[in-house]
Amino acid sequence: MSLTDRVACGVMLFCLYSRSRWSDVRRIYGFVQDVKESEGKISGYLECRTRSHKTSRLVAKSGLAMPLVAPVWGVGSLPWGLIFVKLCQSSSRPLDSLSNEPMLNAPTPDGSWSCRSVTTTEAGKWLRKILTGMKDDTIFTTIHALKATPLSWCAKWGLGPDIRALLGHHSTGKTSAECYGRDNLAKPLRDFDLVLQQIRTGAFSPDATRSGMIREDRVQDPSLSYSLPLPSEPPIVQKHERANEEEESSSSSSGKFGVRLGGGPSDPFQRLGP
Repeated sequence: MSLTDRVACGVMLFCLYSRSRWSDVRRIYGFVQDVKESEGKISGYLECRTRSHKTSRLVAKSGLAMPLVAPVWGVGSLPWGLIFVKLCQSSSRPLDSLSNEPMLNAPTPDGSWSCRSVTTTEAGKWLRKILTGMKDDTIFTTIHALKATPLSWCAKWGLGPDIRALLGHHSTGKTSAECYGRDNLAKPLRDFDLVLQQIRTGAFSPDATRSGMIREDRVQDPSLSYSLPLPSEPPIVQKHERANEEEESSSSSSGKFGVRLGGGPSDPFQRLGP
């Protein structure tokens, strides 16, 4: 993929793991990379705030902003969040510099970024185009699936309705501002981390039938969620200077995260990212 497509994949993954609508990331600010490493294990979250959300008009007077928090570990074997941050830096749009700006601007024909955000319709077409190369039954996939899918995983795993409501940025009915409190997400996020960890290890298969969703022999303790040892430095996307270097890099070996690095005439950057 091109760097533009990989950045788009990262934004879509952020929506997926933060259980957000596409409209939620049209104007973000206050991005924080809350990641720590202990004994060779990496854990943490990507967090930002938004005032461009479905209920923004109801809290406009109070000035409340909705927190969007995504674990850096998803259902794959790589910490997608760390790679996403590096990709944004390589594309000249570091996330921590965004202030009331779209997380994903519309690209221009020359590969740079325009000043407007990608619309919901455009994002849906972009998502289907990316998935078409991986699966054949993506014609009816919508951008709303990015929010609905992880909440479906949580329901199948057995998380309670109140926890799922907070994860989906909905109020449980106790207070009107409940879904805007950052601390209210602490326990639901730990539960969500457990769901992702069980999918990642193969203990939970949400797409299987009800009788085969959970493999008791593979269910692991939550403390093992981040048991993969990782290098302290995430991989860096490097730009080729000459066309012949692009050709030679197509057979390059794997990087530190085990992601195959490649390149070609249509991709002036080494392949790395979501």
